[in-house]
Amino acid sequence: MSIEPESGDIWKQLEGVDLSGLDKGKEDQYPTISPSEISEAYGTYPLRGDLMHLAHDSLRKAQAQAEGETARVKSYREQGWRLAIQTPKGILGLWSHWLGNQFYLGYPKTILKPEAKETDELIMKVLEVEKAEPVKQVNVTAVSDWNCKDRKFVDPNKPLEQNIAGQIIGYKDAGLRLWSRFYGPLEPTGGRVWIDSSDFDSYDHQFQYIEDGQIRQIHFGYESSNGVSTFPFETYNKYASEGPTTEVKAVQRYKDRFINLAAEIVFVMGGPRAVDINYGFVLVPEDLDREGYQNVKFLKGQWGNEIIRGQKGDSTVILKSGNSLVPWSTILHAPAPADFLRTPKMLADFIREDILWF
Repeated sequence: MSIEPESGDIWKQLEGVDLSGLDKGKEDQYPTISPSEISEAYGTYPLRGDLMHLAHDSLRKAQAQAEGETARVKSYREQGWRLAIQTPKGILGLWSHWLGNQFYLGYPKTILKPEAKETDELIMKVLEVEKAEPVKQVNVTAVSDWNCKDRKFVDPNKPLEQNIAGQIIGYKDAGLRLWSRFYGPLEPTGGRVWIDSSDFDSYDHQFQYIEDGQIRQIHFGYESSNGVSTFPFETYNKYASEGPTTEVKAVQRYKDRFINLAAEIVFVMGGPRAVDINYGFVLVPEDLDREGYQNVKFLKGQWGNEIIRGQKGDSTVILKSGNSLVPWSTILHAPAPADFLRTPKMLADFIREDILWF
């Protein structure tokens, strides 16, 4: 989903928010979320108001596309996708967070052991990072008032401040910390992009791919796979300038590098057989006919499980109904045999120039 945030601070708060309450049951295809509902939500729970506003925009966009009022414009998919590359030795997954502030690359545990010398060298070369050293950590804590006497979590030589949310905060030195195995250079806006390589991730990452005309799903993360990922939290501040940053522009500079790294690992896995990608919301069912898809089949089910499949050339697209924020997920399957894409660079260029341009 490509929606430009109006406020970066508000959008950071969307992390981990339960979106299920925004699904209005689909009493019609694209239900209306009235201005009064949104206004009421803002009055009691501003974050829910933000989400309802986003859902309203997504539903109206989908309705406009469905009715032909607005034509879909092919564009470059900057962020918010899940890429699955099929190989003879399994599947590699590359995830771009829809907020643009994280990447995760997962692959089978039988491939390139984390912390092996060759793995470290490959990551440092392709991602253009270096082995990290421990850096200064300074914790930020909200305190009760300006006259706070409890200095357990606050250094007396660091003045209290008020943050953008109106909280009174203090700072406390916490020694040195190694956040991840690698880091990039200091960013102009502060902090570094830290990157880890391990056989465990704290999150479950789901990747969809199409096989025999059906949607399949594979899970990476936790202890089920090896992975390379950007550090998911922001900890840098004026007293600890080298801590991790999740600032979008800083993280997005690593997008092409993660695609290049994915391509390198795919060739360790025997080369590509097919590339699948879940774009999130791009198409509505009416777009398939307008864009020349053939053999369109509607496989009806309950909302959230409606499947519509179409073909164009040797590629397959499946639309899966979703919720208020993502009315339809668009999943593309494109054959990409290794005898056609003979090098990692050719595969990476194919992803950037053909797969992400949709």
